[in-house]
Amino acid sequence: MIKRSLITIVSLVLIIGLNWTGLSALIGTLAFFNDDENSSLNSFEAATLDFHLNANDWSPDGNLLPEGSMGKTISLINDGSLIFQYKVKAEKTAGNDDFCNALQLTADLDGGTVEYMGKLLDFDYGPVVFSAPGDWNFVVSLPNVTVPEGASCEFKFVFSAWQQGLNQGEGFSDMEEDESLIEGGVSTNYSSYSPIADSYVGQGNDNANYGSDHDLKVRSRVNDNKRTFIKFDFLFPSGTSILSSNLKLFMYKAPTYTRIYQARKASADWTEMGIKWNNQPAADSNVTSFENTGIKKNVWLTWDVTSDVQGFVNASYPNYGWRINDAYEDTSSCSVYEAKFISKDGPYPSARPVLEVSFVPPVVTTTYPVVNEVYTEVAPGKGNNPKNEWVEIYNPSENPIDISNWKICDDSSCDTIPASSIIPSKGFAVVTGYNSTWNYWTPPAEAIKIVLNSNIGGGLTNAGDRVILKDLSNNVIDAMSYGSDTSQLNPSVYRSGWGRSLARIVKGYDSDKATDWIINVTPNPGTNPTNGEGIEAFRITSEGIEVADSLIDLDQLVIEDVPPESEVPIEEPATSTEPIIDQTVVEDATNTEATTTEPIGQEISEATSTEEVIPEGSISTEIALTTEDVATSTDPVIPSESSTENATSTATTTEDVFEDTTTINESTSTESITTEQTEEPPVVLEESTSLPEETSSEQTEALQDPDQTPLPDQETPNETIEESIPATE
Repeated sequence: MIKRSLITIVSLVLIIGLNWTGLSALIGTLAFFNDDENSSLNSFEAATLDFHLNANDWSPDGNLLPEGSMGKTISLINDGSLIFQYKVKAEKTAGNDDFCNALQLTADLDGGTVEYMGKLLDFDYGPVVFSAPGDWNFVVSLPNVTVPEGASCEFKFVFSAWQQGLNQGEGFSDMEEDESLIEGGVSTNYSSYSPIADSYVGQGNDNANYGSDHDLKVRSRVNDNKRTFIKFDFLFPSGTSILSSNLKLFMYKAPTYTRIYQARKASADWTEMGIKWNNQPAADSNVTSFENTGIKKNVWLTWDVTSDVQGFVNASYPNYGWRINDAYEDTSSCSVYEAKFISKDGPYPSARPVLEVSFVPPVVTTTYPVVNEVYTEVAPGKGNNPKNEWVEIYNPSENPIDISNWKICDDSSCDTIPASSIIPSKGFAVVTGYNSTWNYWTPPAEAIKIVLNSNIGGGLTNAGDRVILKDLSNNVIDAMSYGSDTSQLNPSVYRSGWGRSLARIVKGYDSDKATDWIINVTPNPGTNPTNGEGIEAFRITSEGIEVADSLIDLDQLVIEDVPPESEVPIEEPATSTEPIIDQTVVEDATNTEATTTEPIGQEISEATSTEEVIPEGSISTEIALTTEDVATSTDPVIPSESSTENATSTATTTEDVFEDTTTINESTSTESITTEQTEEPPVVLEESTSLPEETSSEQTEALQDPDQTPLPDQETPNETIEESIPATE
């Protein structure tokens, strides 16, 4: 009974427990929690690509004259949130085709390296990634070409921007324009003649002609050398004594390392628009002169060519000009040693080539008055054509000559010279149409001033005319013709061009040939510059010849119209990148052709190489340089991790060595140069590279200038430098 009761109790407990467990589980499944939250005030905004232009007016104000230039700055202002890339180009909108096509443009960004130099309407640059300040400096110039009077050119600079990392036309974009108007002067008829012919030739493109290029180039590179040819048109009378003569070229891009550039006489004739590498004339085996380039840009290089010019005058050899070449061509297969000079066709007249000559003219035996200087194309600020034209008459005889009632004629009519017109011995008379001419010119007090009160003849025609001097019996005493008029001289004298005169190369010298005359860019009525000892000076330029009493009286060669970074020549620094050369390995060889393939080197125990490597390309590579006792490399260097301690390198640097920005630090053990290429393996330059035997002792002395020696304790600060690396032609 008790047993049955226990079973019953246990069963009830089990039933109740199980039911409770089930009920508790049922309650748990029905219980849950929830919550709702809201996010408000959310918005999404697209990034913006937007910019505008700030531009000033062309300066100076007024019309653009031949050989003149005008500048303006256009600034890009970023108004958006995106960094963008952009292109800029010039587009003609209206105006005279000849005038527009003649305009030349130079452009730089933020006052840095010149980005473009060429025809205005060919300007199309980019893409470039925007970075502040974004100031484009533009200079438009007009060379000495014939264009219509009063011509104008309307054009615009178009700036097109788009998202960085995308192709043009993809993503966000913006475009802004700046419109411009440039007007020519009242007369832009200029002589197309220049007394200079120049060009360069390139081995890498041996059938190309560069006669119209704005640059002259000299390069040393294996199978890709470049040489410059230049000649000056002059014909001094026989008996002229040349005291000095210097050829000067303006180097606006320097080689990375100091080079020796030789000047040699060309051995055969050549033409500016015909010369190529594969037809270039040979050069004389003797080096006329050599110049040490240094590593600074924007300097004049000078070659003493006195002996050659005297030889030209004496007819010892023909005047075919000179070849300028690197003394050590084929220096390297991966390095580019190149300098760039402004050619006669460059847009900067003050930086074009010149030949300066100091001389004593021969004794003139002419006994009659001669037409000595003719001014027909009146410049702005000097009066008006034909009213203020003038003709200078010179009496080379030992006695005074009365030219009263003589006649002065052009191609259409004659005018009678007033009474009391007596020219003293070795004296001048200046004949003009009206007294107003003396408001613009001041002849010396001893010069005879003759006013006709009418135009000279029918007015001297700019394009071509004649000037004839007749005596009382109507005999022609002297005559000349210029431009299109070949009646008195055939060929005639070149037309002068605006603001210049036609003058005899030596006063009173008359062989009845056009070669008696020069284009004088410094007209001087009533006088002929000479010092008390009979010395005269010429500077032959692309526009004509400047005349003066002596070389020191010539205007200083200033670079007043070159881009901002080139406004004044930069002097050579005290330190140098020149290799150190042991005199014991140098032999005189000034008569050897510049065809050696060995680089300039140095002879020092545990020598340090100064060979520079500038591969052309866009892939990264490292070239190692080992240095021990002496460090003279001027390459921009980035020390390896193992060489960052005890850095005491004396390597000197100079501005503008690479276009790609490179940071410079110092090192005494292993230095590396990071450039943009991997197609060439790292190069370790060999020790004790000797100077080639072809180098003369004079050239060695030039390289051993103590003022150019690196300072052993000099520290080089970290800096960023740039240089233009030319592409292979």
